[in-house]
Amino acid sequence: MKAFLVGVIFLIAVVILAGLGFLFVPFILVLGLFLRFILLIVLGILVVWILGKFIIFVWETLRKKQGRCEMVRRVKQIVIATEDRPGMLSEITQLIAGENINIEAIKAFVDSKGKANFYIITADNQKVLSVLGSGGLSGREEEVLALELENKPGALGEMASKLKEKKVNLLYCYGTVGQAGSPARFIMKAENNDQAIEALR
Repeated sequence: MKAFLVGVIFLIAVVILAGLGFLFVPFILVLGLFLRFILLIVLGILVVWILGKFIIFVWETLRKKQGRCEMVRRVKQIVIATEDRPGMLSEITQLIAGENINIEAIKAFVDSKGKANFYIITADNQKVLSVLGSGGLSGREEEVLALELENKPGALGEMASKLKEKKVNLLYCYGTVGQAGSPARFIMKAENNDQAIEALR
């Protein structure tokens, strides 16, 4: 009788455990799906983070390269040599303004011979040369290099170091600076402009 009771109890226990196991199967499946979903989310976040870091790295690299390489290009400037007297700057700029032509860069100085010199880059040099002639002035074009420097401390020094390293001799230079965040324009003429361009690549 005792053995019979033990056997019955054992069978009941097996049935109960089997039932519990059957009830836990859906829970286990749901748990597995949930864990898989969490894993996919984590992997997605990781991929997005890595992609974001890569984009930031590329962007910063390009910005730094732009700040150093400075978008070098050849441009033509107008060179005007005239008498040194009050009002020359006004006369020249008024002639240009009268044709609605924008001045993009300008340098003015008096040389050792007492001549007033103007170096001017405009939006339409040929038209400016024509209007200067009608105003009794003469000018000529010459090639210079224009650079867009990143507007930050040390940008000009980095560029100048490259020229020094390649032994590029500058004849003259001048520049303009805008508001913070906007590029600074730098104009220069070297003994060999081709050598200067190669040095800045």
